[in-house]
Amino acid sequence: MKLFNGVKSMENKLTATKYMRALTAFFIAIITLPVIAMETGIEHEQNIDSRTVNKSRCEGIVAQYKQNHNSEIQRKLRAAYQNDACFEQIAHTLRTPLSDVNIGPITKTWINQYMNDYTEKTCAPDDALCIQARAYGQNSARSRLKAEQGLQPWMLTEEDISYFAMNSDVVTTLKAMNKKSYTTKSALLAVVKTELGMLEGMTPGLLAIYIRQLSEYVVSVKQKIITRNTLDTLIINDYLDMAAALQGYLDRPINETQFNELIKGVLRGAYQSVKPQVAVGEGAITPGQEAANIPAAPTVGQQRSRIKKATDIINLTATLANQYQINSYLLVEKAFPTIDRDITACVKNLANSAFHGKSAAEDTIKSMLRKIARLQAGNKVDKFSCEPENKPGDKDQPEVQGKTARIYKDGNESLDNEPYDKDALKHLMNRVNKSFYSTDLEPVQLSSLEEPCGECSLPMKGTNYGFYPYWQASVAYKELGLPVVNPAVVDFSVFSRIAYFALPIAADGKIEHKLHWKNTANIEDFVRSLKRYNVKRDLVLYSNSWQAWGAGKGESDTKQLVYGYAENHLTQIQELHESVKEAGGLSGITLFFEDYKSSSDANNIINYITHLHEQIKKNESNSASPHFDINIVLDIDWNYKSGNYCHVGNVDKAGETYFKEFENLLVNGDENNIVPNNIKEIASNFKANVKDGVERSLNIVSQSNKESIVTNLLVFLHEPSSRAKKCLRLQIEDEFHGGRRIEILRKVIPVLGRADLKENTDKFQQFEDDINYLKDNFGGIGLWPLPMSSAARPVVSEQGSQKEESQKKENQKEDADKVISVMQQSIKREYTQAYKNYIDYSTLGVIGEILHQPVLTRYFSVCSVMCPGRGWVIYVFVLLFSISTVSFIAYRVSCKARKFIVRVKWIDIALKIATVITAFIVLGCDPGWQPISNEILLLTIILMIIYAVYRGFFCGYEKEGDE
Repeated sequence: MKLFNGVKSMENKLTATKYMRALTAFFIAIITLPVIAMETGIEHEQNIDSRTVNKSRCEGIVAQYKQNHNSEIQRKLRAAYQNDACFEQIAHTLRTPLSDVNIGPITKTWINQYMNDYTEKTCAPDDALCIQARAYGQNSARSRLKAEQGLQPWMLTEEDISYFAMNSDVVTTLKAMNKKSYTTKSALLAVVKTELGMLEGMTPGLLAIYIRQLSEYVVSVKQKIITRNTLDTLIINDYLDMAAALQGYLDRPINETQFNELIKGVLRGAYQSVKPQVAVGEGAITPGQEAANIPAAPTVGQQRSRIKKATDIINLTATLANQYQINSYLLVEKAFPTIDRDITACVKNLANSAFHGKSAAEDTIKSMLRKIARLQAGNKVDKFSCEPENKPGDKDQPEVQGKTARIYKDGNESLDNEPYDKDALKHLMNRVNKSFYSTDLEPVQLSSLEEPCGECSLPMKGTNYGFYPYWQASVAYKELGLPVVNPAVVDFSVFSRIAYFALPIAADGKIEHKLHWKNTANIEDFVRSLKRYNVKRDLVLYSNSWQAWGAGKGESDTKQLVYGYAENHLTQIQELHESVKEAGGLSGITLFFEDYKSSSDANNIINYITHLHEQIKKNESNSASPHFDINIVLDIDWNYKSGNYCHVGNVDKAGETYFKEFENLLVNGDENNIVPNNIKEIASNFKANVKDGVERSLNIVSQSNKESIVTNLLVFLHEPSSRAKKCLRLQIEDEFHGGRRIEILRKVIPVLGRADLKENTDKFQQFEDDINYLKDNFGGIGLWPLPMSSAARPVVSEQGSQKEESQKKENQKEDADKVISVMQQSIKREYTQAYKNYIDYSTLGVIGEILHQPVLTRYFSVCSVMCPGRGWVIYVFVLLFSISTVSFIAYRVSCKARKFIVRVKWIDIALKIATVITAFIVLGCDPGWQPISNEILLLTIILMIIYAVYRGFFCGYEKEGDE
């Protein structure tokens, strides 16, 4: 009996082994076939998955097929075109808009028009109507943009770049999980978090990104689980072989949709593997012997019946539960793309570099990718420190994006047509765009580099402009991992104006997000610091929908609409000015018009600024408002493929100029209206008619001396800046001529982006070259963002991760300090030829020029103490001057006072010396007194001479002790 049980146990084990092999083959078939199908048609699978995700939406749309949408369509069209002149014309003509009750020809026309307006078109260059329709459609799309879209930080963090380097290992780890199911979503994510956390190079921030992204791919599936009760029930019902076959599936969740097919397959395999028992050895059946006692094989019907009954038992006793698993690993692989290691290694040099907008970030990344492509093709790039891991030889140069390396090795193509990895650009740009957060803002804290001292803004031959991005003082962005610097230190001496960037203007002209300006406490210290160091304070208004203002309206209606926007904005700016008036108030308004190009209609900009300027002047005359300077910022969408871009020659055709439209805003009057012509005209008119001639002449002189409407035109430069700055100047020279060209160049301020090009062998050389070029060829230098350094040096902890993080902050601070240092040296550099110097000390007056001489300031700068604290210094001077004046008068009119003063004459002498020194310091260091310091000094000298003459010739010398 024991032998029989042992044999039977062995047979059961062999049978179970066969069952497991069959089951394994079955599972491999189930898993492999779908994967093969997916690999041969990934796009089809994505479409299926997208349809699955949007199934409820699709069902909702299909359910509406039989409904009558006539009234609803007409209502929505009326809302969409409520301000459209053409649509309203039909309304007035036919009394009711879309008067055909059903979907008739008018309704169909406007439905078609709506689709045309809100979809992009490809137009032939000579198809004016198509181009006009496309512009209208683009404006309609712009009107739907969120006001803040474009203001958010554009930056690649270190984690963004590491993300692409880690993706390959992450996908491999996820695939190893092989669609395992878990009882809860959190349990699944916890396991994934543990597995991914073990990968080399994984950081807590990066892990959080992966978990957040993976959570979107976790789906709930109904699972059936074979329990011990299921197997016991099968054994009781004499299904021993089937219970044995299912032993390997005990407590294993199986997808409900696959459960029956899988179980039937396992049971069928188990049933077929059982064969009739035949005796072996002694008593075996010999050939020819009857085998009547051998049981007959079951029929197909019996087999199906038995399997069906067993399946019913299994379904009744199996446990049904919700399980969680990752939906599609092919989709996950698509969601976590990888980038070539050469690219990720080089792009790390862009980590934590802020860009002012999408196009600037795209051009910078594109420029770097082109350089990497050159290196990978076996070429050399000057001053570029990135090195690819594998360089092809000259004889075996691979094809990059369909073009061989020799094309750009020989330099036959322009920079804009050179090949680069377009997939890498797409993936990186997906990470550059950060979200917009208008909450969790903290007070802006700026201080001088040498606090509590520090030079005030020095007089420069141009206007140096800095932009302070709002997100630099944001707790939300700090928690997001952005390199937020607040509190920060700035070298105020090299900036004329600093602007807060920026408040967004909605499509309807409203300013809803006031950011830091919503709470005066968050912004007043910013204004106070700039005022203290004599830096003008500007506020940037940002519009991404300016081209859509008045879309569909007539010219007159559009102009009135734009005028209304200008008046409303000025009112709000005045309110913000009043809120920080005690801290220093605002000096100007800077208007940023996004996406300006040569084909743009600049009428909205011109009408807006002209009316804004008129309202400012009107309010000034009524003493209702202070004066606000007006500046324009353009992020030009250059047409690089145009034959006129960066081309020597005249450009005056409509649709090809960028700055010609703003000529009357930037300069006033005829360029030939110089003083000698005015004098001749005055004389000529005086001879003809004295009264009329004088009036006319005064008007001409007044017009010629009138200030321009726009103070500065700032233009963002994209990388490579070595090319962009020269092309910008060339464009202005192509559009203007003669003296007008010089005037426009002195109004334009190019704005530089990255200062430290870490991918170059000398990362600050280009920055220094750019500054020297701009200060000699344009009206100033702009920097975005404002160069700032951390106010306090971070403490390096001894613990691992904290020490590494502190070291990163230390390196960032050193880089920021270096940027400030390079700018200081470039701006303040002294040359033997005065015309080369950018700092114009002569405008400070004689005393100011003496006090600011490098020979003195190298050791100690009096003005670095006096200028920031000029408020209390003025009080000290007034006090000293008052006492000295009283002492002088008393000495002359009172004998008792004279005797007392004689007794304390050294104190009196020291008092007068201190008064003179303080007066010199005030005249030489206070920006309010510097412009008239020479006149005051000259007047003082004249008075002293007159007094000396009076004393010498009329009064003689008075003796000590005379009555």
